Amino acid sequence: MIAENPELKNAIKIVWYFFSVIFILIILVTLFKTKEFITIQCEYKLNRKECFFCGMTRAFFEISKLNFQKAYYLNRGSIFLYNLITLNTIIITITLFKNQLNKLTL
Repeated sequence: MIAENPELKNAIKIVWYFFSVIFILIILVTLFKTKEFITIQCEYKLNRKECFFCGMTRAFFEISKLNFQKAYYLNRGSIFLYNLITLNTIIITITLFKNQLNKLTL
């Protein structure tokens, strides 16, 4: 279905590029800023509940320091999500470089 519709394919690529930029920014912030940089409180946490993403920001900061045990303690899904974001960043980088190389050779 996607191969048959080039407009849909281009729309999906645009959305993927958009979210990839956001993911790259998340990785860069956790690598180069301190935990104190982010002071947002989860609304669930204010009501003494927990959501799926509670502790994710602090866990990402811990992963950036290679402290995987503490990251897992803060949020069980953080290491998996961080790896997915990193993998997506690698794939988008390779895709963009291939596109640029194809443009240069044409």
